[in-house]
Amino acid sequence: MRTFRTVMHILYLVILSTFLAKGISAQAAETPLSSDTTIQPATESVVSAAQAFSSGMVEECALIGFEGIGNNARVGTVTGPPGIPRIVFGSSWLGLVDADMGGSGNFANEPSPSTTAYYLDQSDISIRFDAGVQLVEFNYSAAAVSLPVTISAFDEDGNLIDRATGTTIGTNYDGAACSGDPSGMFCLWDKVTLASTSNNIRLISIEGTVSNYFGIDDLKVCIGKCAPPDGEQPADMLIPISESCCWEDSGKCLERRNFAGSIWEDCLISQIIADSGEKIELWCISGSLPCNLAPGIGHYELHYFFPDGGHNKVGVCPFEGGRNSGVLFHSGDLDGNGNPDCFIRTRWTSKDQQAGDKDDDGDGKIDWWVFTYDVANNNFNKVNYDSTDGPGGSDPDTVARTDPPLGPETEAMLDQLIVEFEEIAGEEDVPMGPTSYDPSDLNRDGKTDGVDLSIFESAFESCEGEMLFNSDADFNGDGCVTLEDMILLFPPVIQVPIDIKPGSYPNAVNLGAQGLIPVAILSTEAFDATTVNAKTVELSGAGVDVRGKGNKYLAHAEDVNADGLLDLVVQVATANLAPGSLQDGYAVLTGTTFDGQAIEGSDEVVVVPPEK
Repeated sequence: MRTFRTVMHILYLVILSTFLAKGISAQAAETPLSSDTTIQPATESVVSAAQAFSSGMVEECALIGFEGIGNNARVGTVTGPPGIPRIVFGSSWLGLVDADMGGSGNFANEPSPSTTAYYLDQSDISIRFDAGVQLVEFNYSAAAVSLPVTISAFDEDGNLIDRATGTTIGTNYDGAACSGDPSGMFCLWDKVTLASTSNNIRLISIEGTVSNYFGIDDLKVCIGKCAPPDGEQPADMLIPISESCCWEDSGKCLERRNFAGSIWEDCLISQIIADSGEKIELWCISGSLPCNLAPGIGHYELHYFFPDGGHNKVGVCPFEGGRNSGVLFHSGDLDGNGNPDCFIRTRWTSKDQQAGDKDDDGDGKIDWWVFTYDVANNNFNKVNYDSTDGPGGSDPDTVARTDPPLGPETEAMLDQLIVEFEEIAGEEDVPMGPTSYDPSDLNRDGKTDGVDLSIFESAFESCEGEMLFNSDADFNGDGCVTLEDMILLFPPVIQVPIDIKPGSYPNAVNLGAQGLIPVAILSTEAFDATTVNAKTVELSGAGVDVRGKGNKYLAHAEDVNADGLLDLVVQVATANLAPGSLQDGYAVLTGTTFDGQAIEGSDEVVVVPPEK
């Protein structure tokens, strides 16, 4: 017979286990871990932006309150405002609605109105970002059994950036001095913050918790961008340049060393350092002879250095005897120490000095090159300008305008570039017309084809200072032509499934019609169709149609094939289709993702009435 003590001990264990089972998502003792254990599909949420200014840097932030996620629905992917990377929650993260609002949430005093996030298992509780961020902050509430909790931030290579420890008890049954609103045992919230000196946080990990005893709310994600004070224009300063490359008097070099990997020493001509730790350096790179023995035969290279020491080549002089100018745009000097607070972008201009000296793109006209580098977006742009007779000719200010068809964003950028040439003190006021080239168009003939690939193959595995080296093929500016440059310049096209006129078969196309044709780019387990940039999509020559004053592209996310994955549905105008491309019974779709990955897909079509 069991003793009274044994019976009481068993009863105590039953009561204790029932009490603990309540967790953050159950409110009554007899309720299991969640009163609704049906996991809903992942959703894609959109959040708004917030801004805060400090010391030359603009913090652009997104605040995720999890409202609208739904009780026990997977949080999935959250899309922030422009500039904020997408936030991808691990598959274990679920939305949890307060029991006071009809959900199963056993919490109170939550920072957002009625929804938080938590997990019922810990198989994937990571939080990832499509691109680097600088600050991550959130509120948490935890039972004692889930403490201490360790939250860590890592870069894309897995290096630890920052770590925080949470120790605040959030449950009243563990002794937290809090009460409900009107009910909920997880009623005290605390905040943790993880920060970096640059936009390099790519992963958040959480360790030490117990499933269903830890929840978060109001996740704040911020990127740091250099900008002047609100309402002011960027400040600018000239980048100091010597009269020749290199100085004959080597003592005038700020530093002499083998910077570019050639056999001769190179000369550091000028350097600008920001309070942020960024640097701009102008180097004179030796030619076939060392600079101090043969001044003037080298070439200039402008480099931007990240605070961590990595650098990008952001300007070169491709001409013998060329003349150059450089401008650095920055946020100003708010602390008055004589240094820019941070860098916004650079512009390096290289102009052919003598008419007929060098025709870089082979069109019979003299070249001017302008290189711009957008620091915040790590975006490099190279533009070629053609002069009819070159600087020093009979009409040096006349430049042939040979614009190819460009999108409105590119046109706006180029127009602004022309305006800046007229406004920046110290630069020549020369009206110019741009001819823009794709970086992979290595022979500058207006298209990327096998010839460009052959040029790249000739330079493959060569480095600066070697005979076969081609600086245009060195896309990442590391001084050597490598496989990484090939992937950047000629990214492989991936095949994706598409469905023309979803739900309809056969896919009849009447070329005489004036309507729109819906085309679905389908997601798979390995491909997220919502990452495709709608403005790059074409179906047999027809781009995505636009509507309204803002020229909004007709594209939206929808799960058209009911597989639980969001697809991208675009609308193209029938009248814009190229008839000849449909003769084999297929229509081909092309496009790129927001990160530059080329895609292609095809589907059957039936042309009615038949082409004549």
